[in-house]
Amino acid sequence: MVKITLNSESARLKLSIGKNSWTTVVLDCDGESTTLGADVLNIITSRLIAALEDPQKLELSKGLKEVDAAWVLSLSECHCSIYITQIDAGVRLHVQNGDGIVFSSFFLSEAEVSLWKERLSQLELLDQPGVRMKN
Repeated sequence: MVKITLNSESARLKLSIGKNSWTTVVLDCDGESTTLGADVLNIITSRLIAALEDPQKLELSKGLKEVDAAWVLSLSECHCSIYITQIDAGVRLHVQNGDGIVFSSFFLSEAEVSLWKERLSQLELLDQPGVRMKN
C-alpha cells in the first residue's frame, strides 16, 4: 500500500492507495482523524485537481446550506463529500458527512493549492497502465 499526505497549515488529507488503485481518504483536522471514504485514485486526483485549478468554473452546489460552495467529490463507503469555495489568497475546503452535515472546513493558501496540485498531478501520472507504484 502506498501512502501519500497532502499537507496544509490547518489540515492533512491522507491517501492510502491499495490494490487496483482503490484509495482511502482520511482527514486529519482540529486534532481528529476521520476516514472520509474511498474511490479509485484517478477519480480522486482528477476531481481535486480540477477544483483546485479553477474553483469558479464549478457550478455552485445546493448540497450545502451553510455556505456557497461547489461540489468536488463524493466518496464511497463513508459517503463523505468535499466542496470548495474560492476566497482571497486561496480556497476553503468543506467536508460533509453522509448525513449531510458539514463537520470540517479548512483553508488552503495559494502556495498550498499549488503544492497539492503538483502532488496530485504526480499521482495522476503514476496511475497509468503499466506504471507500478512503489511504497
